[in-house]
Amino acid sequence: MLLSIIMPVYNVEQYLPASLDSVLSQTFRDFELILVDDGSTDTSGKICDQYAKRDNRIRVIHKKNEGVSEARNVGVAEASGDYIGFVDSDDIIEPIMYELMINAASDYTCEIIQCEHDRKSTQSNIKYEITDENFTISTGEKVVGDIFIKTGGRCTNVLALWSKIYKRELFDGIVFPYGKVYEDEARTYQIILKAKKVGELNIPLYHYVKRDNSIITGISINKCLDKAWALKDRMEFFRNTNKDFYLKSVLSYLNCLKSTYVNMYKGFVVYTNEDKVIQKLLMDNYSDFQLVADKYTLLYLFMIKHKIMINWIVKNEFEPIQKIIARIKK
Repeated sequence: MLLSIIMPVYNVEQYLPASLDSVLSQTFRDFELILVDDGSTDTSGKICDQYAKRDNRIRVIHKKNEGVSEARNVGVAEASGDYIGFVDSDDIIEPIMYELMINAASDYTCEIIQCEHDRKSTQSNIKYEITDENFTISTGEKVVGDIFIKTGGRCTNVLALWSKIYKRELFDGIVFPYGKVYEDEARTYQIILKAKKVGELNIPLYHYVKRDNSIITGISINKCLDKAWALKDRMEFFRNTNKDFYLKSVLSYLNCLKSTYVNMYKGFVVYTNEDKVIQKLLMDNYSDFQLVADKYTLLYLFMIKHKIMINWIVKNEFEPIQKIIARIKK
């Protein structure tokens, strides 16, 4: 078996058949499709079983609901392919996607191949080809470094699990965090760092179908805190291994906490007493943040630490010191 495709499934009966059809229409045929039904309460589990009866490449695992991270852990543990790929159960992929990626991995001896994505909801069936213009090779370390250069450390296509195929051994020792979202942000960079060669295919082969009730759509304080946790975890990962990545990770984490704090007070995030949680997180890594914060943010951290005008600072979106002084003078 050359490729194992892992698809976590939870209450996606409206989208699941189209997603499964796009995987089964692949021009590359040597794969197994592992469907991990994470305790669906709609007909998603039955749909999985119906498809498995039609195609012997499909394996269905029914389990209690524990979240997408654990579903992916279960899928990885069951995978038998030389390579592993992921498809979300409401997304669509191009028929030639895995053929191009497997061929590129073989021809260029890459441990990871990454493609681009878009937000179309149907296949285009374009006969893409790999050329010198649309394919580049990097090291895993460079790919991770580019995350900070291009996005300031926010989750991008680089960090998305589903836009890639990976040599299976890259998952040795990798466990997606139980019960959390943003599991891509928390672990994908660790997998990429293990790779000596990463092929980047600049072709939109994966169609990310955004729906209103998806896991990431919408804002809640728990999602924001999960993202903050992922960034804090990344900061700790790099603390004693890569100083440059560590400092950039500290800045990403600080910016995440600041924006969450502001959005809570502007009503963009639903919360109760979690403002105190954010304040504690800001203080827990006070010395780390001092290494990267500008002079204005240093003042805000100091004021939060000493409980000085906290509500006013946050409601006014961490305004510069000049405005604070002007208000005091008035």
